[in-house]
Amino acid sequence: MSGTTDQANREARARLQRERAEGAFEIHVEDRPGDDDWRPLRRALRLSRADLVWLKQRVPGVVRRGAEVDLAPVVERIVATGIRASLRPRPSVDSGDHAGGAEPVDPGGEPA
Repeated sequence: MSGTTDQANREARARLQRERAEGAFEIHVEDRPGDDDWRPLRRALRLSRADLVWLKQRVPGVVRRGAEVDLAPVVERIVATGIRASLRPRPSVDSGDHAGGAEPVDPGGEPA
């Protein structure tokens, strides 16, 4: 029984590492805050004031990519501010669903 549990744990860790590396999920912010209302969204994403220009260029749209387990709490924080946001599987590049061009990058240097 222990071998099965160990194998399942290894598979779960491998899946999480793959999701993080590939940015398998993405946060899509649906609503663009008013001119004076960016602070709650910026705080929910834990971005600095210096990152506000970066954020304004991406909303509405994808603001972060990564593993589902890492992004789910961020979506909850955003939604708690009253802004509509969703966690979605990232479209596959091979499927043609992905818009070409450079991927957004989190101001902290992590894939968005």
